[in-house]
Amino acid sequence: MSVLFVTPAHANPFDVYGAGARSTALGGAGTAGARDFSANHYNPALLAVLDGMEISFGYLSAKPSLKLNGGDLGVTQSRGSFAGVTLPRKLAWHRLAVSLSLYLPNNFITRVRSLPESQPRFVLYDNRPQRIVVTSSLAFEVFEDFFVGASLSYLSHTRGFMEMQGIVHLNDPGETLLMGGVDIDFASIRYPTFGVHWRPDQHWRLGLSLREPFHLKLDVGLIVDGDIVTTVAGQTVPLLEDGQLKLISHNTNLFSPRQLNLGVGYEGRLARIYLDLGWHQWSTFPTPTAYIETELDLDPLEFEVPTSKEPLEPGFKDIFVPRLGLELTAIDNDTIGLEPRLGYFFEPSPAPNQSKSTNYVDNPKHGLSVGMGLEFRALQPLFPGPVSLDLAAQAIWLQPRTYRKDDPADLIGSYRSTGWIFSLSTNVNFRF
Repeated sequence: MSVLFVTPAHANPFDVYGAGARSTALGGAGTAGARDFSANHYNPALLAVLDGMEISFGYLSAKPSLKLNGGDLGVTQSRGSFAGVTLPRKLAWHRLAVSLSLYLPNNFITRVRSLPESQPRFVLYDNRPQRIVVTSSLAFEVFEDFFVGASLSYLSHTRGFMEMQGIVHLNDPGETLLMGGVDIDFASIRYPTFGVHWRPDQHWRLGLSLREPFHLKLDVGLIVDGDIVTTVAGQTVPLLEDGQLKLISHNTNLFSPRQLNLGVGYEGRLARIYLDLGWHQWSTFPTPTAYIETELDLDPLEFEVPTSKEPLEPGFKDIFVPRLGLELTAIDNDTIGLEPRLGYFFEPSPAPNQSKSTNYVDNPKHGLSVGMGLEFRALQPLFPGPVSLDLAAQAIWLQPRTYRKDDPADLIGSYRSTGWIFSLSTNVNFRF
């Protein structure tokens, strides 16, 4: 017996809006081109390429305006701070680097919501950006200009049960006595990202990364054991001994699909261009809705608990996501450096047409980003190394999509979805 609630919460804010202002301004094409703490997310092998210790602090703000039939659904705005530290070293001729990054949302540490499958919602943007992200990485140069790396991101499963025991009085609630306690357990989980980076010459860059899938569980339950009694002619009479009621909620929360990304970059003195192609395994997406099962043991009394209708499988499909980034050198002297940036990505929708009872809304997405990097190179003795400021602005357009129902009597009916998401991010980097 169990009660199962599956909430619409998926992936992390870096998957949605990008990690770090520079990589975001490049359209998220960081598999071969990340050169700061954002490599923890895009390709940890790139961390070993960095020269000198680097500490970064930044902020992200994203405002969605997602609409059904012209009405805004009020998807929560995402705001949060992020930080990263990278420590590269040289062992003989090999490069080695360790790194740690953190994203902390302003509004939530994490959020759980359970909605029926019939309620229309933008299923990939509900809880997806609302969680803390902690990642640690290690990168190593295997041979000259060939690097490997791995990172671990950390989450926590939660299990909480309330157990109650005692007597339930049928016709005198004041005589009911139940004593109970709560047992909550937090179990950490980790999901890895693996990366490879190769520099065949002074200009070309090749990268490959594999991010493993994960889902976060939140199990909450109620277990009641006891006797049921009544009063007959002034005497307390047991009707049932050792009855039991179980309600256990197993929640799948914060799902992220397996992702395989291939990146190619060309880095010249005046311009750098990066191209990524990612495969996202959304076909393993679990049902993001509530399914309830119950168990009631009142033997010898005959009670039947009605079973819940099992939700339909979401039927999502795997997708390929291309990304393109361009970075120019506008100013490059001993005092200051200025690099304008431009990026684009296209993300097809993994969601099928919602022709049945489900309403998991998602649209094809076009992302356009702009930004710049400023590097201040003459701040000694205040700072031992350069200080850089990265800025990025991103607009994600959800291409209009019409969902048509097979049943003309469907309570929701056909509808049209569209929307925009605007985000701003910035970070300051200190090199030592």
